[in-house]
Amino acid sequence: MAYQYDNAGVTFCTSCHKDPDWVKRSVGEEKPTVKYNTDFSSGDLTTCSGGCGKTIYGRKGSYE
Repeated sequence: MAYQYDNAGVTFCTSCHKDPDWVKRSVGEEKPTVKYNTDFSSGDLTTCSGGCGKTIYGRKGSYE
C-alpha cells in the first residue's frame, strides 16, 4: 500500500505517511491517492519519498 501525491510527485509508504508534520511539509494540503498492491501492474515497484527509502512492491511478478 502506498500514498501517492501526484502534484508534489511523491509517494509515501504507510510508515512515513503516519508522521503528519513530515507529510504536511512535503505536500501541503494535497489529498493523497491510496494505491493498493492490486492497483499496480505485475512487477511494478516504487520507492518511498519519505526518507526511509523503502521499496514499495505491487503485484507479485518479476522485479528486475
